[in-house]
Amino acid sequence: MTSKTKSKYQTHLIVTLLVLFLFTTPLTTSNQPPKIAIQPSQWLYVGGNGPGNYSTIQAAIDNATDSDTIYVYQGIYQEYLTINKKLTLIGQQKNHTIINATEQHNVITITHNYVTITGFTLTQCKPTWQNAAINIQSTNNITILNNNIKQNHAHGIYIQGPTSFSHLIQNNTFTNNEYGIYIKETNHIIISDNHFIENGEGIYLVNSANNEIINNYFSNKWNGLHLENIQHTKITHNLFFRNSDGAFIYQSYNITINNNSIIDNDWFGIKLSNSDTNTISYNLFQHNDGISLYLDYTTYTKISYNEFDENDDGIFFEYASHNTIQKNNFRNHKLNAYFVASTQSHCQNHWRNNYWDRPRILPAPIFGKIKLEKIQFNWINLDLQPLQNPFVQKQQIQYTLNTILYVGGDGPNNYTTIQAAVDNATNGDTIFIYNGTYYEQIIIDKELTIIGEDKNTTCVDGTGYQDIFFIMSNNVTVKNICIQNGHYGISLIRSSHSDISNTIIYNNLHGISLHSNSHNNQIYQNNFSYNQYGIRLYDSSSNIIQSNRFISYKTNAFFVTHSIKYIKNSWSKNYWSQTRNIPYLISGKIIFPQFSIPWINIDWTPGKAS
Repeated sequence: MTSKTKSKYQTHLIVTLLVLFLFTTPLTTSNQPPKIAIQPSQWLYVGGNGPGNYSTIQAAIDNATDSDTIYVYQGIYQEYLTINKKLTLIGQQKNHTIINATEQHNVITITHNYVTITGFTLTQCKPTWQNAAINIQSTNNITILNNNIKQNHAHGIYIQGPTSFSHLIQNNTFTNNEYGIYIKETNHIIISDNHFIENGEGIYLVNSANNEIINNYFSNKWNGLHLENIQHTKITHNLFFRNSDGAFIYQSYNITINNNSIIDNDWFGIKLSNSDTNTISYNLFQHNDGISLYLDYTTYTKISYNEFDENDDGIFFEYASHNTIQKNNFRNHKLNAYFVASTQSHCQNHWRNNYWDRPRILPAPIFGKIKLEKIQFNWINLDLQPLQNPFVQKQQIQYTLNTILYVGGDGPNNYTTIQAAVDNATNGDTIFIYNGTYYEQIIIDKELTIIGEDKNTTCVDGTGYQDIFFIMSNNVTVKNICIQNGHYGISLIRSSHSDISNTIIYNNLHGISLHSNSHNNQIYQNNFSYNQYGIRLYDSSSNIIQSNRFISYKTNAFFVTHSIKYIKNSWSKNYWSQTRNIPYLISGKIIFPQFSIPWINIDWTPGKAS
């Protein structure tokens, strides 16, 4: 090393140590970590013939306390409910445990965070705007799971923000509602594995961002899916079958539409209007009676690897420009593609390497017209290098509803261990864990979603020494679980694009460890309490660590890397053991073959309250 280089590293070391001395507040520790007090919850029963059972669900709710579970025996309950506590409401059997509001009110109004509704038929809400079978008002972390929501002449589920977020709506059936789900100004919602049948519209989502619509079935009178002013939302693995329009997307940006089947819809398979910078890929458009994909006033959208087969028309552009149409198959249409423009700039779409009905040696023309105020004339675009063979066979694009596996509880086919459920799951499945403490080590080598019933009372315990969760796959979600008393609470190994949220990471040696190139993961809204080390990053970068609460026994967070390219992670809005008015420094080091230097990341906006 030259003297100039050595002087440079010495100067950086002195500056780094001085900044650490000035800004990092040492933690006050004790010899033993204090315990988290988890309040015991109780079960209340409605219906049935038990001596202390309630006769109405609302009476049980009124007498419950936070974190209680209310179990409702099958029967017809003509009432409407208000849930203003953190509760779990379980119906004995969803087809025969019926709550009927007799058109007087919402069937269920939820005004508190962390509520779970599962196992009911919910029907006959008041038929006026903003009434619903389930009305969610300014709350977060609501779970709606495995219900029939039908014959509500308003909304099946109505959610109003902007202070409502992070909900899970999964494995429900919505039939004969005006809107299956209506969501306004609400972010971070997962809508997966639901059936929307014979509603006016399946889902209407407006003024929202960062949502996921996954693996649903849409067959409705109007739009299967309607998005308006939406950003950063994923629409994947859905079936749009026999709607008027499969999906209508208006003034929306950064929408990802992939691996869907859009079949036999009456007008448009998918229509995008005034929407930009979206991605449409690996979809099957087949047997749609009108136009399978219609874009108007839409720009910078990438359309690739789609199968367009036996629709009336394939793609139609109206005043849409600067879109890229690449490596798609077009077969058996009246018109494979057509465009209408009012200026020459509207003709500037980029067609590349598509397959047009048959092998072609010469460029393939895409016909259109330019319409001016008083005249119109024909125009063409060219695919200069069309494909000689189709890029993929259409049967490779398939639609399947993924599975929910249950652990604990009293269901006849529920698993007794989490690992047994993981072993029997397939990519894309969800594992729901009922309350209880599970003493086991779990290895996740598939793309799964792991959800606990309640993070305070759904616990996985490492008995003081063993590692608890090993995540060895990409695209894994873990939420609503307490992970305690282990060596590593959660260890991500070469895992990317995974989410860890709303967990309690308690009394482990290492709370969460990311290593061996674990990149682009999100770790948010977790409670790190009295671990020796809260979070450790080893050769891992581009991860988002946001809105967590750290009260660790020794070190809240640190990172180690062997390459300068792995030093960048995003830290924001975390609470670091106490209220801080200045940025918080996360210490780390870069290890070179013969020496190492200290480095820092910075949480510029630490949380002000615990």
